Amino acid sequence: MRFEDVVKSAKEWIPRLQKTEKPDVLIALLHSGLKNHNDDYLEDAGEVLAKEVKGIDLILLGHDHRQSNKWIKRSETDSVLLLNPANHLDWASDIQIQVKKSKGQTTKTISSKFVDINRYEADAEYSKVLSEYEEGVKSFLSKKLVYSRIAFKLLLHKGLKSVPKRSASDATIHSESGH
Repeated sequence: MRFEDVVKSAKEWIPRLQKTEKPDVLIALLHSGLKNHNDDYLEDAGEVLAKEVKGIDLILLGHDHRQSNKWIKRSETDSVLLLNPANHLDWASDIQIQVKKSKGQTTKTISSKFVDINRYEADAEYSKVLSEYEEGVKSFLSKKLVYSRIAFKLLLHKGLKSVPKRSASDATIHSESGH
């Protein structure tokens, strides 16, 4: 497994998507916050991504538990909206996107607001279905899947791009059958 730098990866993939797919609107969804406050690595890449990678119209964030509904202007004619409804499912992003095509020109209008989820009653049928999935996730998360003799997190936080190769005995993954 490897983790790519989000900005580097976007600089590679956004032009490819634009060339091959020709999207009217390009939306980036990432588990990251708005503004980075970590000196060791880029943990919250939203603002950096918005400023450094052209072609994205909307960036949907979630990681830093800070609500934001912010436009980043890259030039007089180019800007990107960054949205993060924050945490605990208290808020949802209500996004309106309008695309108009006329005489070879495409005009995009994006507006957004946050909606207080707590104003709404949960749908009983949907909640029942969701709870079944929730139990499955809880069951999965309660199982020991990986044992390691090396500190993966520490190595990655110290700036290494990948974990050094070790012998098979240094890390084991257990399946439900124990093998």
